[in-house]
Amino acid sequence: MFFCRSTLGCDAHLVTCTSCMLTQEVVKSITKQKLTNSQLLSVCRNCGLPTGALNKAQLIENISMCLAKEPLFTKDRKYSIVSIDVGVKNFAFTRFQLQGGDVFKSRSSLPSILEWFKLDLEQFEGMKIFSPLAYSKMAYYLVENLIFKISDAELFTPSVLLIERQRFRSNGGSSVLESVIKSNIIENMIISNVYTMGQMNNKYKTKIVSSSPASMVNFWTNYKMSDGSTYLSMNSKNSKNSRITLVDRWFDALLKGAPASFILGDQLASRITNKELALLARCKNPSRRIYLLMEMLNKPSIGSSVVKGDDLADSLLHGLSLLRFEQNKVKLRENLEDLQTTISEIEQSHVQEISIIHQ
Repeated sequence: MFFCRSTLGCDAHLVTCTSCMLTQEVVKSITKQKLTNSQLLSVCRNCGLPTGALNKAQLIENISMCLAKEPLFTKDRKYSIVSIDVGVKNFAFTRFQLQGGDVFKSRSSLPSILEWFKLDLEQFEGMKIFSPLAYSKMAYYLVENLIFKISDAELFTPSVLLIERQRFRSNGGSSVLESVIKSNIIENMIISNVYTMGQMNNKYKTKIVSSSPASMVNFWTNYKMSDGSTYLSMNSKNSKNSRITLVDRWFDALLKGAPASFILGDQLASRITNKELALLARCKNPSRRIYLLMEMLNKPSIGSSVVKGDDLADSLLHGLSLLRFEQNKVKLRENLEDLQTTISEIEQSHVQEISIIHQ
């Protein structure tokens, strides 16, 4: 049983009450249709919800509370999304723009990439040896000049800031690496700055989303379906290579005029010459090819030092994951009476999207 959690009562909080009613409706629908654990886990994976160590009752509660919330991007206006993959030497940044409302729900319009690059944050003064003041100055610079682009009126305040949640240990190791600590500090400083600016001035109100690396990775690779099968099953090393290949194939299709999962904004698209396209075609390494493309789209060079593309790929995929999760929530919410069919349609659509990796 779910109750309205508002301490002031439903009359004073109509939105909260409506959410509670929808939560109960979702629970009834799931119970009536007798969804299996595999189907419930599929809903979680396709909506960006956690899937580990949860019993059926917990899965149902998480799903019902998720679908009861109003999805993002449902108003008929333009939205801006900034997606960040944090790293000291490989700070990757993607800015999307998309049309909300029915266009977003139906996927009849592709998100447009306005910015896509990465930086070596050690180029900032004082960053090579940890200094709280140096890190604070760097974080404020990133927020003011990259995320909010205060000097560029055409790139409006992002509707959503999505930032990859940082780990503490790698591959089950017992020690915490210095680079990991630094990345956690940068993540928290950026979020703190963005939140504070939003509280001080409504002009900078931005929804902050902490994006789970596991949810993103298991959405684009190791994609488990409700029938028990797994599409693109692989270990962590091959998963990274596959994510790079996936983004590389999308860009290859896009630059050849074929359908992809996004488009390039006009400014970025105009920066690539035929000579550069020929150079990309000669490059055989997908990771290096992504990096070269990023450099071509950012002239003059922004001074990124490490020639590899996995950070750029993940930054882009985190942003696309959020869009797909929100679209899937809308579809499930609008088809509560036939969740089994809807789950199957979502899975088939996603497999079709990532099948480009085999082309």
